[in-house]
Order: sequence, then C-alpha cells, then structure tokens
Amino acid sequence: MEASDGRKAMRSAWLWAAFAVALGAAVLLSRMSSAPAAAGRALNQAIGRGEGVAPVSREACPDSHPIKGNVNQNGERIYHVPAGAFYLQTNPEVCFATREGAQAAGFRTSRR
Repeated sequence: MEASDGRKAMRSAWLWAAFAVALGAAVLLSRMSSAPAAAGRALNQAIGRGEGVAPVSREACPDSHPIKGNVNQNGERIYHVPAGAFYLQTNPEVCFATREGAQAAGFRTSRR
C-alpha cells in the first residue's frame, strides 16, 4: 500500500505543477495580448477624432503626418518626432501631423 500512496502523491504533485505552469502561461499571454489591443484602440481613437492617420508601411508615416505614435508594453502612448533619438527605429501604429494632434490623442513625447 505504501508504494501506491507514493504514486498518488507523485501524480498529485505533477498535476499541481502542470496547473501552475498553465496558470503562469495564461497570465503571461493575457499580459502580452493587452499591448496590441491598447495599440489598436489608440489608433482607432486617434483616427476617429481626426487627429491621426494610419502608417503607409510598417516603418513609415505619410509625409503629411511625419510624427510616429506607438503604444509601449506598459500601455503608454508615446509619439516620436523626426529629430528624436528613436524616430528611425520606431514602427508607428498611428501618425500625426503635429505635436498638438498627438497630445490631443493622449500621446506624450518620447523622453529622448
């Protein structure tokens, strides 16, 4: 009987470990999926109010709206001006004609 009890305990431990891994994966996935959702909402809200337009490609904004806006992993809305340190490496999610338009859409300036 003792061997059977040992197997039950081992099986129970494995089930709890599998549950913990699954729970951790679910939490991680929910956090990962919230940033794209926030970016989509930011884009829709900015375009809906007439403050922003969609990018022309993954890396570029139209010439008429050169300011790049994106949402970071923490959900912060940030805009990048052409002279900014991260402008060239930023992939825009929404583009703005002016800083005022970006700010009106709830974006803050990049800190660099």
